[in-house]
Amino acid sequence: MKNSKITILMPVYNNRAHIEEAINSAIKQKFKKWNMLISDDRSTDGTVNLLKKIKHKNIKIYYQKKNLGIYGNLSFLNSKAKSSIVKILCADDQLLPNTLQDIFLFMNKNKSCKICTCYDQKTKKIFTKYNLSLLGNKYFTKFNPKSSMFALLVFGNIFGSLSRVAYKRKNFNISSTFDRSVPSAGDYYAWSKMSKKYGFFVIKKKLVYIQHHPGQASYFLNRENELYIQLAYVLNFLIKNIDPSYHKVLKKYLLQFMFPQRITNYLRCLVNLRFDLAKKIFANVPFGISIMEIFFNYF
Repeated sequence: MKNSKITILMPVYNNRAHIEEAINSAIKQKFKKWNMLISDDRSTDGTVNLLKKIKHKNIKIYYQKKNLGIYGNLSFLNSKAKSSIVKILCADDQLLPNTLQDIFLFMNKNKSCKICTCYDQKTKKIFTKYNLSLLGNKYFTKFNPKSSMFALLVFGNIFGSLSRVAYKRKNFNISSTFDRSVPSAGDYYAWSKMSKKYGFFVIKKKLVYIQHHPGQASYFLNRENELYIQLAYVLNFLIKNIDPSYHKVLKKYLLQFMFPQRITNYLRCLVNLRFDLAKKIFANVPFGISIMEIFFNYF
Protein backbone atom coordinates (compact mmCIF):
# COMPACT_ATOMS: atom_id res chain seq x y z
CA MET A 1 0.00 0.00 0.00
CA LYS A 2 1.40 3.37 -1.02
CA ASN A 3 1.87 6.01 1.67
CA SER A 4 1.46 3.47 4.48
CA LYS A 5 2.64 4.77 7.85
CA ILE A 6 3.15 1.39 9.53
CA THR A 7 4.28 -1.93 8.11
CA ILE A 8 3.18 -5.06 9.94
CA LEU A 9 5.61 -7.97 9.67
CA MET A 10 4.08 -11.41 10.09
CA PRO A 11 6.46 -14.39 9.98
CA VAL A 12 4.42 -17.55 9.51
CA TYR A 13 5.08 -21.23 10.14
CA ASN A 14 2.26 -23.74 10.72
CA ASN A 15 -0.22 -21.20 12.10
CA ARG A 16 -3.36 -22.33 10.31
CA ALA A 17 -5.45 -22.42 13.50
CA HIS A 18 -4.94 -18.74 14.39
CA ILE A 19 -3.67 -16.81 11.39
CA GLU A 20 -7.07 -15.64 10.12
CA GLU A 21 -7.79 -14.01 13.49
CA ALA A 22 -4.37 -12.34 13.44
CA ILE A 23 -4.87 -10.92 9.95
CA ASN A 24 -8.41 -9.79 10.69
CA SER A 25 -7.18 -7.91 13.77
CA ALA A 26 -5.17 -5.72 11.38
CA ILE A 27 -7.96 -5.32 8.83
CA LYS A 28 -10.33 -4.13 11.59
CA GLN A 29 -7.97 -1.41 12.82
CA LYS A 30 -9.40 2.11 12.94
CA PHE A 31 -6.04 3.35 11.66
CA LYS A 32 -6.02 2.58 7.92
CA LYS A 33 -2.59 3.69 6.70
CA TRP A 34 -0.91 0.31 7.15
CA ASN A 35 0.36 -2.53 5.04
CA MET A 36 1.10 -6.11 6.04
CA LEU A 37 3.91 -8.31 4.78
CA ILE A 38 3.44 -12.03 5.41
CA SER A 39 6.12 -14.63 4.80
CA ASP A 40 5.32 -18.32 5.03
CA ASP A 41 8.35 -20.33 6.10
CA ARG A 42 7.48 -23.66 4.43
CA SER A 43 4.37 -24.49 6.48
CA THR A 44 3.09 -28.06 6.32
CA ASP A 45 -0.29 -27.76 8.06
CA GLY A 46 -2.42 -26.19 5.34
CA THR A 47 -1.45 -22.59 6.15
CA VAL A 48 -0.31 -22.02 2.54
CA ASN A 49 -3.70 -22.99 1.09
CA LEU A 50 -5.38 -20.59 3.50
CA LEU A 51 -2.99 -17.74 2.64
CA LYS A 52 -3.61 -18.17 -1.08
CA LYS A 53 -7.27 -17.32 -0.51
CA ILE A 54 -6.46 -13.96 1.08
CA LYS A 55 -6.99 -10.97 -1.21
CA HIS A 56 -6.54 -7.55 0.36
CA LYS A 57 -4.99 -4.40 -1.09
CA ASN A 58 -2.90 -3.82 2.04
CA ILE A 59 -1.50 -7.35 2.29
CA LYS A 60 1.40 -8.90 0.37
CA ILE A 61 2.34 -12.55 0.89
CA TYR A 62 5.66 -14.29 0.23
CA TYR A 63 6.33 -18.02 0.16
CA GLN A 64 9.84 -19.15 1.09
CA LYS A 65 11.53 -21.91 -0.91
CA LYS A 66 13.43 -23.11 2.16
CA ASN A 67 12.87 -22.76 5.89
CA LEU A 68 14.64 -19.64 7.18
CA GLY A 69 13.71 -19.93 10.85
CA ILE A 70 11.80 -17.15 12.58
CA TYR A 71 14.70 -14.69 12.69
CA GLY A 72 15.71 -15.33 9.10
CA ASN A 73 12.08 -14.89 8.12
CA LEU A 74 11.84 -11.61 10.06
CA SER A 75 15.03 -10.38 8.39
CA PHE A 76 13.52 -11.13 4.99
CA LEU A 77 10.31 -9.27 5.83
CA ASN A 78 12.20 -6.29 7.25
CA SER A 79 14.13 -5.99 3.97
CA LYS A 80 10.82 -5.59 2.14
CA ALA A 81 9.37 -2.94 4.48
CA LYS A 82 9.19 0.66 3.25
CA SER A 83 7.41 2.60 6.00
CA SER A 84 9.33 4.31 8.79
CA ILE A 85 7.53 2.41 11.58
CA VAL A 86 7.47 -1.38 11.75
CA LYS A 87 5.20 -3.50 13.94
CA ILE A 88 5.80 -7.21 14.47
CA LEU A 89 2.74 -9.42 14.75
CA CYS A 90 3.12 -13.16 15.20
CA ALA A 91 0.56 -15.22 13.32
CA ASP A 92 -1.06 -16.55 16.49
CA ASP A 93 -1.56 -13.16 18.20
CA GLN A 94 -3.94 -10.25 17.64
CA LEU A 95 -3.78 -6.47 17.60
CA LEU A 96 -6.26 -4.71 19.86
CA PRO A 97 -8.61 -2.23 18.06
CA ASN A 98 -6.53 0.98 18.44
CA THR A 99 -3.04 -0.54 18.45
CA LEU A 100 -1.73 0.90 15.18
CA GLN A 101 -3.07 4.37 15.87
CA ASP A 102 -1.59 4.34 19.39
CA ILE A 103 1.82 3.24 18.12
CA PHE A 104 1.87 5.74 15.25
CA LEU A 105 0.93 8.69 17.47
CA PHE A 106 3.33 7.63 20.22
CA MET A 107 6.39 7.12 18.01
CA ASN A 108 5.77 10.32 16.09
CA LYS A 109 5.36 12.36 19.26
CA ASN A 110 8.40 10.79 20.96
CA LYS A 111 11.05 11.22 18.29
CA SER A 112 13.78 9.64 20.43
CA CYS A 113 11.84 6.38 20.59
CA LYS A 114 13.53 3.93 18.23
CA ILE A 115 12.07 0.78 19.75
CA CYS A 116 9.22 0.16 22.17
CA THR A 117 7.18 -2.54 23.80
CA CYS A 118 3.91 -2.42 25.70
CA TYR A 119 2.36 -3.78 28.85
CA ASP A 120 1.22 -7.32 29.38
CA GLN A 121 0.12 -8.80 32.70
CA LYS A 122 3.62 -9.92 33.71
CA THR A 123 5.33 -6.63 32.82
CA LYS A 124 2.68 -4.59 34.60
CA LYS A 125 3.22 -6.66 37.77
CA ILE A 126 6.99 -6.09 37.59
CA PHE A 127 6.52 -2.34 37.14
CA THR A 128 4.09 -2.18 40.05
CA LYS A 129 6.10 -4.41 42.40
CA TYR A 130 9.36 -2.51 41.93
CA ASN A 131 7.79 0.96 41.56
CA LEU A 132 8.99 1.24 37.97
CA SER A 133 5.54 2.56 37.16
CA LEU A 134 6.61 5.75 38.96
CA LEU A 135 9.28 6.35 36.31
CA GLY A 136 8.39 8.46 33.33
CA ASN A 137 4.74 9.49 33.25
CA LYS A 138 1.35 7.77 33.21
CA TYR A 139 1.72 6.90 29.53
CA PHE A 140 5.23 5.47 29.23
CA THR A 141 8.56 4.73 30.87
CA LYS A 142 11.80 5.51 29.08
CA PHE A 143 15.01 3.59 29.71
CA ASN A 144 18.18 5.22 28.42
CA PRO A 145 20.98 2.95 27.13
CA LYS A 146 22.67 2.63 30.54
CA SER A 147 19.53 1.99 32.55
CA SER A 148 18.23 -0.42 29.90
CA MET A 149 21.20 -2.72 30.54
CA PHE A 150 20.26 -2.91 34.24
CA ALA A 151 16.57 -3.40 33.51
CA LEU A 152 17.12 -6.21 31.01
CA LEU A 153 19.54 -7.97 33.35
CA VAL A 154 17.50 -7.72 36.55
CA PHE A 155 13.99 -8.13 35.12
CA GLY A 156 14.76 -10.31 32.12
CA ASN A 157 13.32 -9.82 28.66
CA ILE A 158 10.92 -6.96 29.43
CA PHE A 159 10.01 -6.80 25.74
CA GLY A 160 8.27 -10.15 26.02
CA SER A 161 6.52 -11.55 22.95
CA LEU A 162 7.72 -10.39 19.54
CA SER A 163 4.18 -9.16 18.91
CA ARG A 164 4.56 -6.46 21.56
CA VAL A 165 7.47 -4.78 19.75
CA ALA A 166 7.48 -1.86 17.32
CA TYR A 167 10.53 -0.03 15.97
CA LYS A 168 11.72 2.56 13.49
CA ARG A 169 13.10 0.71 10.51
CA LYS A 170 15.98 3.00 9.58
CA ASN A 171 17.49 2.56 13.05
CA PHE A 172 17.20 -1.20 13.09
CA ASN A 173 19.35 -3.48 10.95
CA ILE A 174 17.36 -6.54 11.88
CA SER A 175 19.58 -8.86 9.84
CA SER A 176 22.61 -8.16 12.02
CA THR A 177 20.67 -7.62 15.24
CA PHE A 178 19.18 -11.12 15.38
CA ASP A 179 21.84 -13.74 16.06
CA ARG A 180 20.71 -17.12 14.76
CA SER A 181 23.27 -18.89 16.97
CA VAL A 182 20.99 -18.11 19.93
CA PRO A 183 17.59 -19.21 18.54
CA SER A 184 15.87 -19.66 21.91
CA ALA A 185 16.99 -16.31 23.35
CA GLY A 186 17.52 -14.50 20.07
CA ASP A 187 14.89 -11.84 20.66
CA TYR A 188 16.23 -11.11 24.17
CA TYR A 189 19.72 -10.69 22.74
CA ALA A 190 18.46 -8.56 19.83
CA TRP A 191 16.59 -6.14 22.09
CA SER A 192 19.63 -5.96 24.40
CA LYS A 193 21.88 -4.93 21.51
CA MET A 194 19.31 -2.46 20.27
CA SER A 195 18.85 -1.00 23.75
CA LYS A 196 22.58 -0.60 24.23
CA LYS A 197 22.49 1.92 21.39
CA TYR A 198 19.09 3.60 21.78
CA GLY A 199 17.53 2.53 25.07
CA PHE A 200 13.85 1.61 24.86
CA PHE A 201 10.35 2.75 25.81
CA VAL A 202 7.57 0.82 27.55
CA ILE A 203 4.08 2.01 26.68
CA LYS A 204 1.92 1.57 29.79
CA LYS A 205 -0.97 0.05 27.91
CA LYS A 206 -1.88 -3.39 26.60
CA LEU A 207 -1.83 -3.20 22.80
CA VAL A 208 -1.72 -6.86 21.78
CA TYR A 209 -3.60 -10.03 22.68
CA ILE A 210 -1.08 -12.86 23.05
CA GLN A 211 -2.47 -16.32 22.39
CA HIS A 212 -1.42 -19.08 24.77
CA HIS A 213 -1.70 -22.53 23.25
CA PRO A 214 0.29 -25.80 23.18
CA GLY A 215 1.60 -25.12 19.70
CA GLN A 216 3.36 -21.83 20.46
CA ALA A 217 7.14 -21.72 20.41
CA SER A 218 7.60 -20.98 24.13
CA TYR A 219 6.25 -24.41 25.01
CA PHE A 220 9.12 -26.05 23.16
CA LEU A 221 11.96 -23.94 24.53
CA ASN A 222 14.56 -25.43 26.85
CA ARG A 223 13.63 -29.09 26.46
CA GLU A 224 17.34 -29.89 26.39
CA ASN A 225 18.35 -26.98 28.66
CA GLU A 226 19.79 -25.12 25.68
CA LEU A 227 18.05 -21.92 26.79
CA TYR A 228 20.27 -21.68 29.90
CA ILE A 229 23.44 -21.54 27.78
CA GLN A 230 21.93 -18.88 25.53
CA LEU A 231 20.73 -16.82 28.50
CA ALA A 232 24.27 -16.90 29.88
CA TYR A 233 25.41 -15.43 26.56
CA VAL A 234 22.93 -12.55 26.89
CA LEU A 235 23.66 -11.94 30.58
CA ASN A 236 27.38 -11.70 29.90
CA PHE A 237 26.68 -9.21 27.11
CA LEU A 238 24.60 -7.04 29.46
CA ILE A 239 27.16 -7.19 32.26
CA LYS A 240 29.92 -6.23 29.85
CA ASN A 241 28.00 -3.01 29.18
CA ILE A 242 27.39 -2.12 32.83
CA ASP A 243 29.89 -0.09 34.86
CA PRO A 244 32.21 -2.52 36.72
CA SER A 245 31.57 -0.65 39.97
CA TYR A 246 28.12 -2.31 40.02
CA HIS A 247 29.37 -5.84 39.35
CA LYS A 248 29.67 -6.85 42.98
CA VAL A 249 26.04 -6.08 43.78
CA LEU A 250 24.88 -7.63 40.50
CA LYS A 251 26.71 -10.84 41.33
CA LYS A 252 24.97 -10.91 44.70
CA TYR A 253 21.62 -10.36 42.99
CA LEU A 254 22.16 -13.24 40.56
CA LEU A 255 23.19 -15.57 43.40
CA GLN A 256 20.19 -14.69 45.54
CA PHE A 257 17.37 -14.30 43.05
CA MET A 258 18.14 -15.78 39.63
CA PHE A 259 20.26 -18.92 39.80
CA PRO A 260 18.56 -20.60 42.80
CA GLN A 261 15.44 -20.96 40.63
CA ARG A 262 17.36 -23.45 38.50
CA ILE A 263 18.39 -25.77 41.33
CA THR A 264 15.23 -27.92 41.18
CA ASN A 265 15.80 -28.59 37.49
CA TYR A 266 19.48 -29.28 38.16
CA LEU A 267 18.68 -31.87 40.84
CA ARG A 268 16.01 -33.46 38.63
CA CYS A 269 18.57 -33.97 35.88
CA LEU A 270 21.01 -35.56 38.33
CA VAL A 271 18.37 -37.93 39.72
CA ASN A 272 17.53 -39.02 36.18
CA LEU A 273 21.25 -39.48 35.45
CA ARG A 274 21.09 -36.80 32.75
CA PHE A 275 24.45 -35.32 33.62
CA ASP A 276 24.74 -33.80 30.14
CA LEU A 277 21.60 -31.75 30.74
CA ALA A 278 22.59 -30.83 34.29
CA LYS A 279 25.90 -29.45 33.04
CA LYS A 280 24.14 -26.96 30.78
CA ILE A 281 22.09 -25.36 33.56
CA PHE A 282 24.98 -23.45 35.11
CA ALA A 283 27.32 -23.35 32.12
CA ASN A 284 29.09 -20.05 31.39
CA VAL A 285 27.23 -18.13 34.09
CA PRO A 286 28.51 -14.58 34.68
CA PHE A 287 31.32 -13.62 37.08
CA GLY A 288 32.64 -17.20 37.05
CA ILE A 289 30.05 -18.18 39.66
CA SER A 290 30.42 -21.82 40.67
CA ILE A 291 27.70 -24.37 41.44
CA MET A 292 28.96 -24.51 45.04
CA GLU A 293 28.42 -20.75 45.43
CA ILE A 294 24.87 -21.10 44.10
CA PHE A 295 24.01 -23.95 46.48
CA PHE A 296 25.65 -22.18 49.44
CA ASN A 297 23.55 -19.05 48.87
CA TYR A 298 20.43 -21.13 48.30
CA PHE A 299 20.64 -23.02 51.56
